[in-house]
Amino acid sequence: MGDRAGMTGLAAAGVLALVLGSPAAFASEPRIAAVEAFAELARQIYDAEPAVTHLHLQPFRAERGGPGDCDTELRNAAADAMARRQADILSGRRVELRQNTGSGGAADAAASEGHARLQGVYGVIDGQVWAQATVLGPGGAVAASLPRRILTGLVCRGDAVSLIQAAEARAGVKPDAPLSLSMRVNARIGDAATFDIRSAVMEPTLPLCLAIASDNTAQVVTPLRRGSPALAARGVLTWPGDFAGSGIGAGPFCHEREQNDAVLCFAVRNAANPALARLWRDAWPEGSPAPRELGVDETLALVSAAAETDAAAAAQRYRVGPRSPGAPSACRRPQP
Repeated sequence: MGDRAGMTGLAAAGVLALVLGSPAAFASEPRIAAVEAFAELARQIYDAEPAVTHLHLQPFRAERGGPGDCDTELRNAAADAMARRQADILSGRRVELRQNTGSGGAADAAASEGHARLQGVYGVIDGQVWAQATVLGPGGAVAASLPRRILTGLVCRGDAVSLIQAAEARAGVKPDAPLSLSMRVNARIGDAATFDIRSAVMEPTLPLCLAIASDNTAQVVTPLRRGSPALAARGVLTWPGDFAGSGIGAGPFCHEREQNDAVLCFAVRNAANPALARLWRDAWPEGSPAPRELGVDETLALVSAAAETDAAAAAQRYRVGPRSPGAPSACRRPQP
């Protein structure tokens, strides 16, 4: 596919406003099991006044910037602790948990009475993962917090991951998902850039796809606008041919450079919700002949918003290698 030309710090959100000790002093502190740390955070949330009725859980963010392998594991640990707390208490008080994108939408949602958002940061020191978190209510009031602690019992190691890996994790891509992609996974420069989307979902869905590059950028490849095709129940669509009516251009499309990239697609049941629709349309505005290039934050916000709709997801990685000099291409022009 064609060429695709920083992470926002948590300091702006107030998470790093917590007092941090020196690395040497911090490394000497006792470690705590992640399950215990998040259990204490859950207790604080349930005891908070005014009461928290809706908790928006954002993925944690790596201190060094960029996606990491603890982003979703730490968020899920917080969700599990909340679920256990909810099952253990005898009162009728309940906190509704919502997975959020980590974008500005979470802050907007948490501005309502009873709503709060949990956001956190993590890093690695001396080979050990540390994390800290803050729960912010309306007006930025701190409802609960997890001070910076070394956590044990985690699967993740605080390693950096590619945008492709992070997007697949947030999308919830599974081998047995009722959606699959079929394409040439070992292509050459000049080969046609095309893929099939196959649905096993027993109802019509809206297919939304994006291409994610190994340089940690992405582009939407299926515009969300009038003329966008539906994916029939147990149906198949071919990109780009079946999407011509949505305004993606006449094509044909060819691989124009060597790359190791991926396509990620969602099959959204019913219509896209307003938050997802806004993000998707911003990524490829109406009237624009081509999509915008998306950075890490925008891409993960888009993927998370689609995943929050409980859409089926599928991803396919592919490689484009060199072509013999002078060989013809699917776009009917010689490739260098």
